[in-house]
Amino acid sequence: TEGMERLRNGSIDLMLGLSESAQRREGLWFVGPYASNPLALVSRRLAPVTALNAETGTVAMVKGYFAKPLLSDQHPGIGQVHCADVSACLTMLERGEVQAVIYPLQGLYERLSLRESGLVISGVVPGVMDEENLALGPHTASLAPSLRSALDAALREDLPALQRQRALLAQRGGVSWALVWPWLLGAAACLLLLA
Repeated sequence: TEGMERLRNGSIDLMLGLSESAQRREGLWFVGPYASNPLALVSRRLAPVTALNAETGTVAMVKGYFAKPLLSDQHPGIGQVHCADVSACLTMLERGEVQAVIYPLQGLYERLSLRESGLVISGVVPGVMDEENLALGPHTASLAPSLRSALDAALREDLPALQRQRALLAQRGGVSWALVWPWLLGAAACLLLLA
């Protein structure tokens, strides 16, 4: 929200990764998208939420998230709570204050791997995608056609290599030793018994 206001008043020139919505178009110009992610549902393993329906309860989303009005229109009976960031939303879910968290799929695996609380990606929100765009304010709107041409060229020429690199980096995730140690100790105890 702060970034969009700064775009509108001219204190910044360009924002990356902004999702376009009807509410955000006032005074902003969007170029893209250059990436698109499904919205995932995160819930507790023992109480999975696989879809949004009348029984879902309350969901948490990051404050100012573009999908809020869309989800309010499509699922008016579902309660919404807004958090400062995704970490705060996941903490609310761990405490049982909400039934699910809605967040783009990209980046969720890494965030969940840092928590050992039984949270899982349990479904997706159909028909709504988190699209990453370049956003321009009124003072830089004239750059939109040039940025569109540059973005089209980059998507055609550079995106495949960038996606491969991103996938390789995602595969090199760290080891959760809190999960590994019990198995190592169990294996050591079995070997000791066999010896």
